Amino acid sequence: MALNLDQGMRRHGLFGFNSFLVGLAISVFLESDKGNWDPDYAIIFATMSLSICVVFVQLACSKVLGTIAPLPCLTLPFNLITLMFLFDAERQFSIRSVNTMFINPSQIMLVSAPANQTAFHGEMLPEGIMKGLSEIYIVNNIGSSVLILMSILIYSKVGAALAITGSTVGFLSSVMLGANNANAKIGLWGYNPALTMMAMGGVFTVPGIDSFMIGILASFFSQIVWSALVQIFAPWGMPVCTMPFCIATFSFMLIRPEMSKRFKYVDLDKVSTPEDHFARWGSKALCNAIAEEIEKQ
Repeated sequence: MALNLDQGMRRHGLFGFNSFLVGLAISVFLESDKGNWDPDYAIIFATMSLSICVVFVQLACSKVLGTIAPLPCLTLPFNLITLMFLFDAERQFSIRSVNTMFINPSQIMLVSAPANQTAFHGEMLPEGIMKGLSEIYIVNNIGSSVLILMSILIYSKVGAALAITGSTVGFLSSVMLGANNANAKIGLWGYNPALTMMAMGGVFTVPGIDSFMIGILASFFSQIVWSALVQIFAPWGMPVCTMPFCIATFSFMLIRPEMSKRFKYVDLDKVSTPEDHFARWGSKALCNAIAEEIEKQ
C-alpha cells in the first residue's frame, strides 16, 4: 500500500504469498534459543524485514521475466531472499545461526545407498502423497495435509486433483530415480511436482489433455532438478525450497504456442481457476464460438 502498487494485485494477495513463505522458512530454518512460547525478537525483526524486501525482489523479478516472455515470478522471490539470508546465517561471525536440525552441511557421497533405504514400500504411498502437499508450507503433518487439500478443493476441484496428481508423480519419481524412502514418506519428493502440476495443468494454462500431459512431464522434470539442486546445495546443507518448481515451470512456459500449439496459456492478467479457464477458452467454449460464427454467416 505504501508503494501504491496495483490495487487488484494487492486484493488478490499477489504481494503476500512470497512474504508469507519467507516468514515460514525463517521460523523453521533459523535457530532460536527461546522457548516455544517466548518471542524471539531477532527472528521477528528478520521476518518482518525480509517480508518487506521480498516485495521489491518480486517487482524486479516480474520486470526481468517480463522482458523474456509472459512469465509469472511464482515463488522465485521467496527462494532468492530465503537462500541469501540462510547463506548469510552460515557465515562466520554472523549474529544468527541456522537450525542444524534441518540445515547440516555435509560432503557429497559417491557410494550406493543400502537397499533398505531406497526400496519401495506400498504403505508409504498414501502418506508420501498427502505430505507432499503439507511440505509446500514446510509442515510434516498428515492433518495439515488434509486441511490444505480441503482448502484447495474449496477453491478449485480441478486444482485439488492436479495437486494430488503432481504429488503422486513426485512419489513415483522417487521410486524410479532412486531416493531415500524416508524423504519420500515425509513428502520432500512431492511438494515441487504438486506445485508444478497445478501451474502447468490449469492455473496458467487452459485445462485439457494436452496441459495435463505437459503438467506430468514438467512435474517429473522438477524432480530431476530437485535431485540436482540437493547435491549442489549439500556442502552448505541448504534447503532447495521451491526452486525446482520455478525452474521446471519457467522451462516449460518458455515453450510458447508459436513453437507448439499444444501449449495454451492464459494471459497473466486473466488467470483464475482452472474451471474458469476451461469455460472461457476450453474446447466447449471454442465449439460455441464457432457455432455462433456460423450462425452469423
